Amino acid sequence: MDKARKKELLKAYADKQRQSFKDSLPMDEELFWNLFDYVDEKLETNDGCDHSLTFTREFLEKQSVDVESVLDWIVNEGGGCDCEVLYNVEERFEE
Repeated sequence: MDKARKKELLKAYADKQRQSFKDSLPMDEELFWNLFDYVDEKLETNDGCDHSLTFTREFLEKQSVDVESVLDWIVNEGGGCDCEVLYNVEERFEE
């Protein structure tokens, strides 16, 4: 297999992975970015993370979403507490 073909296949695979991730989102992507901003601000003004999803839940309860299914998805993506939502889940969106 030549380099160009290999590069093309890798790009196609990465595109498929990105689309699969986007298809798995339990709420609009823009809401996730708003969630990350909200949690970041709350952690900065409240002495950091208390190892719960308090601020994440607080944000989600103000949205028109199925809170429990979104939380399940977040935990499955590595967001076991508010700081992990930023460190693990937000990172997935930046890939």
